[in-house]
Amino acid sequence: GMRAMTGREFDHIADREGLVIVYPDGFDKHWNGCRGTADYVANTENIDDVGFLARVIDELAARYGIDKSRVYITGISNGGHMAYRAALEAPGLFAAHAPVAASLPAPSTFGCSESGEPAAIAIFNGTGDPVNPYTGGAVSIMGNTSRGVVRSSEETAQYWRELAGLTGPGRSVTHPETDGDSATQVIEQRWGEPGSLEIRHYTLQGSGHTMPSQVARMPVPLGALLGGNAGDISGPEEIVAFFLGHSLDDPAQVR
Repeated sequence: GMRAMTGREFDHIADREGLVIVYPDGFDKHWNGCRGTADYVANTENIDDVGFLARVIDELAARYGIDKSRVYITGISNGGHMAYRAALEAPGLFAAHAPVAASLPAPSTFGCSESGEPAAIAIFNGTGDPVNPYTGGAVSIMGNTSRGVVRSSEETAQYWRELAGLTGPGRSVTHPETDGDSATQVIEQRWGEPGSLEIRHYTLQGSGHTMPSQVARMPVPLGALLGGNAGDISGPEEIVAFFLGHSLDDPAQVR
């Protein structure tokens, strides 16, 4: 799960920053994303996961008094596809979104309603991902290609940039080599500004179907299956920093 793939980094950040973090489970351990041909039960049964997440937020607000204008969503792989669905169908539910190891479904397998509204989003994808191909194509798990077809990572970022009207050149952010592995490096592009309709795109060169992390390490068999890890950045730290720059109450974020 998310905790294992991040070495509990989100828990530590939440404790440090005074945040509430929630790890909801999808139906039958999967989320109903936007890949219309995916064979997950959540998808074939058309589970209303956007409605479920909205109810989770309402429950948290009632119990703990959370600020509903500052709720955020991230997920890895199938969880990343859930983040896309929330951004596509309910852009006013979360203030910012961060899908990891996931790209938007190709038009031929697209199974969501598009609101046409922009959303603040940070996208993380590895060029060595054996499951979610960085350049687009069939999502494949050990040869099983029943999980749909996706666009390239760059096409995915372009979709959100166009919705936000951010079609000009982005700003490059340099992340120095810190993990001692020259085969993996991070290339980040940004459009917009914090507090506005900001889009970020992280190309994790040489990295696989993982959350970039400086502390989490996959067991050897799983690591061999999912590919390498870009340890030059902490994905959780990058994601939380991005999230905290956004609020649904900020008029600059609403069009």
